[in-house]
Amino acid sequence: MAITPSSLWTALALRLRIRVTAPFALTDSTGAVHQFDALFHDFGAPNGMLLFADWDDSAAKAAIAAGYGFSCVSPSTRPHEDETDMFRDWGWAGAAEQRPAWCTPLPSDDDDAR
Repeated sequence: MAITPSSLWTALALRLRIRVTAPFALTDSTGAVHQFDALFHDFGAPNGMLLFADWDDSAAKAAIAAGYGFSCVSPSTRPHEDETDMFRDWGWAGAAEQRPAWCTPLPSDDDDAR
C-alpha cells in the first residue's frame, strides 16, 4: 500500500484518538469538486479543518464558504508534542465533553506579556 498524505493523517488521528475523514471531497456552490487530504472534525471551525499540501485558492475559498477552516500543511514525522500543538492552535470546536484531555488551549502571545 502506498503512503499518501491522507494515510499519514489517518494514522495521526488514530494515535491522537480524534475523528478524521481522509481524503475528503468538497463540492462548492457551482458544482466544482475540491479535493483535500483530510478533514479533521471538531477542530478550528464549525465544520472542521480541511488540509491540503499544495495551495489552491479556489479550494480555500470553497472551504470558507462552506463553514470549514483550512490549512495548507503536509503530514510529517514530527514529534507527538508538535502534532498536538497544531490541533491546539486550531482550537477544539466539538462538544466539550468529547474534547481530548491533551487538547488544552495554547498560551496566547498576550499571556507572555504579563
